[in-house]
Amino acid sequence: MGAARLSIGNRYGKGGIGIDYRCGDIFSPNRTGHELIICHQVNCRGIMGAGLAKQIRNMFPQVYEMYKRNCTQAANRQDLLGKVLFCPIRYNGCEWLIANLFAQDGFGRDKCHTDYDALRKALTVVRTVATPLPARTLTTIRIPYKMGSGLAGGSWSTVEQIIKDELLAYDIPVEIWEKESL
Repeated sequence: MGAARLSIGNRYGKGGIGIDYRCGDIFSPNRTGHELIICHQVNCRGIMGAGLAKQIRNMFPQVYEMYKRNCTQAANRQDLLGKVLFCPIRYNGCEWLIANLFAQDGFGRDKCHTDYDALRKALTVVRTVATPLPARTLTTIRIPYKMGSGLAGGSWSTVEQIIKDELLAYDIPVEIWEKESL
């Protein structure tokens, strides 16, 4: 099934690149011709138990193993905050890069677990990887709708502003994917 486009409103970066809101599977085939990075927020405890993290754990066990090992080997897990673990995968004949953004230590619905400073720092790392160079093509960033706002308890409007500040302001194309409900 193709991805349905949602209204994007006035959500543009300085060069006119806007957030492209889509409805469907974030792993839908790449039709942009760009390289793709799929970002998702992870905790520092080695648990991918819900949302896109759980989907990634189930679809790509090697990503989960790398992530879990990264958490286990950290001397102080809070030192992971703001870091990004990039994991290359091959899916549906395409090369993808999964970006595990360490932007929360814990998880649960009891409070806001999203660390906005860590998220900003992690997206800065993603921006560095996504910035086109003479030897590298343009990269599109795919982000799940309401990343950091579900179980992590953050404010979507704050997260969305950080995405605009750290990616759109530098003309990095961004797609926000909302999963279709069955």
